[in-house]
Amino acid sequence: MVKHYSGKRRPVSAADVLSRTFGSYQLRDRVGQYLPLQNWNEIVGEELAKVTAPEKIIRQRVLVIRVLDSAWAQELALRKEELLKKLLAFAPELTVSEIQFVTGDPRRLSNGKK
Repeated sequence: MVKHYSGKRRPVSAADVLSRTFGSYQLRDRVGQYLPLQNWNEIVGEELAKVTAPEKIIRQRVLVIRVLDSAWAQELALRKEELLKKLLAFAPELTVSEIQFVTGDPRRLSNGKK
């Protein structure tokens, strides 16, 4: 049986629909994990932001960072604890406790390409 629209229902905003959808599928926390990473330049500084980009968070605890080359990956591996402290100081709500580095051009991530 098909219900006909009677015109009595009020339109719902897209924000309300997304909010309910995120809540019902428990996505709000996952999306919230990525919001601080929009401030990557501020978190790591301009020099590191030029050669790195946050790529993804695995199981809400492992941050994967794309690094320009293996030399930078080695340098950052030695500074992993320092980087993690900066990240958590900027965004204490993050549940990230580990960082992994992968090589590749980080500018491709910021341009929306992988």
